[in-house]
Amino acid sequence: MKLIVLPAILLGLSAAPEVRVEAGGVRVGEELVVAPSLTVLQAGARPILVSKSAVESLGAPLAVGIEGLALTLEPGVRLARAAEGYVLSTHGPDLVLSAGDKTLRAGASAAFRIAGGVFDFGPLGKLDGVLLARTQAAGAPQVVPPPRQDPVSPERRAIEASSRRRLFVRRIFGPGDPLVGNQAAIDKEVLVTSPQLSPFN
Repeated sequence: MKLIVLPAILLGLSAAPEVRVEAGGVRVGEELVVAPSLTVLQAGARPILVSKSAVESLGAPLAVGIEGLALTLEPGVRLARAAEGYVLSTHGPDLVLSAGDKTLRAGASAAFRIAGGVFDFGPLGKLDGVLLARTQAAGAPQVVPPPRQDPVSPERRAIEASSRRRLFVRRIFGPGDPLVGNQAAIDKEVLVTSPQLSPFN
């Protein structure tokens, strides 16, 4: 009988939140943080940012107790006290909030309050149970953009390639050509070599 009770007690202790939000501040283990500015502390083996009114994990997911409920903060999500409740926020990515089989999506921040033993996110909806707050980037698949399409048509490439092979073209000018400067040269044909320009220049 004792062998069955002991693992249950240990399991209950390990499931207890490592950080608790209280009326006077944020409790990390036995220490109550009441400083208004964020500081780095250790919650178990992981570093966290914590102040009197905010907490954020810098490493692994962090269990937080709040008004008798539990939530898990993934790295990159900050919980802060607000005037009429609390705010979950990220450093840019969208928020994904889930509890049980229900998921809510928000922008970079979402305000909520605790009413009737549930997390009430107002217009977004309510979540009942252990809340998991993570960023959209943490679970989103990597999206590879399609290769850039070259707007140049294949016909233009073929013409430009052939014009590169023929760098110069020979042209024959007859009498009266403005390139001829004296009367003696007017009576004979003149051979001129000039560079070939691309038809698209």
